Amino acid sequence: MIIRSLLTAFIILNLIGSSILFIPSVASSSAQSIEVGVLFDLSGPNKAIGGAMLSGAEAAMRLLNSILKDKGISLDLVISDTQSNRTRLLIGAMNLVRKKGVDVIIGPSSPYLAKTLMAFSNAHHIPVILTANKYPLMPYPWNKDFKWLFSVSPDIRNMVKSFLMRLRQKGIQRIGLLIQDGAKGTYFNKDEGWIKAYSTEIGIDIECALGFKPTDTDCSYQLAHCREMGAQLVLYRGERSFFNVLASSLKMVQIPVGFLFDIYPERQFPAPVYVQYPVTLKGDKEGGGGAIDSINAIRFKNVMGIHDAAQDRYIAYSAVAWDAVFLLSGAVKKGYFSKRPVPEAIREGLERTRVNGVLGQYNMTPKYHSPLPKGALGIIVIR
Repeated sequence: MIIRSLLTAFIILNLIGSSILFIPSVASSSAQSIEVGVLFDLSGPNKAIGGAMLSGAEAAMRLLNSILKDKGISLDLVISDTQSNRTRLLIGAMNLVRKKGVDVIIGPSSPYLAKTLMAFSNAHHIPVILTANKYPLMPYPWNKDFKWLFSVSPDIRNMVKSFLMRLRQKGIQRIGLLIQDGAKGTYFNKDEGWIKAYSTEIGIDIECALGFKPTDTDCSYQLAHCREMGAQLVLYRGERSFFNVLASSLKMVQIPVGFLFDIYPERQFPAPVYVQYPVTLKGDKEGGGGAIDSINAIRFKNVMGIHDAAQDRYIAYSAVAWDAVFLLSGAVKKGYFSKRPVPEAIREGLERTRVNGVLGQYNMTPKYHSPLPKGALGIIVIR
């Protein structure tokens, strides 16, 4: 009796601790079932973005299962909470692959976790569609590390080039950089090089480039120096945990601040904020960019009940996850499953998939695994 009780307790704790939820599809039992694991932050400091991504993925999957069932395919969603933590991501990914037997993974919702998931994908030969990733996926097959990786997330090249071009269109030609350094700032350590390279190409002057440590309690000196040097805006590259310090410093030194797509400013700031945002959700055609009136973008807005995307800026992350699921649906419709393992079939299918997403049209090829549509990102200004 004691042994049975201990065994029961162990099983219950194991189920609770795994942070995994299985949501079966409503498709018929005779359908080819594709197990789709998602790794999103559903608790922790980035839970709002993770929740938005999960909403987008679930909505897309409900819609697609009603379409794919006629083709004998169903998508089953298996959810794991990464809790904004690398260790939890690895545990969740291992559970998804070894215990739940997923065929493909979508995630993460935090860009800091991307490299960890990328390494896991390559080690376990599981296709991953990245939804938060700043690292460029260099052309495959020359770089074997990216064989199993695909991305619908804008990388640092897409974000920087698009942001600087939009600033020029708005008449801003002189900016400053505020970039986190120190032991925990490795995620941002090469950003300055990308920004300076594209600023020269686009015609933006970098008036100052100053750093800060996550433990600093003030950055008003850096802001004041950039303003004195003639900067019209300061581009911030640092962790969200520094936002309170940035906000208090902006009260003392007023200057507009900008954020790329991967670092979302959740809180209000006492200065104009320039936020990178998908053009298709802005409600205008500023500077062109992407399929503004694409069927999938309109469908996404209707399904998600969007009336004013600018009032619900987290919806941009729902759109990225939606695009990831639609990209997957394009791959599974290729019908490779009878001749090879499902993960390998999905990987091959993804390499030949073209799909109209919310952000624009994705054209995956065997060589390029992260073809974000040109001009997909614009800027909204929050005052």
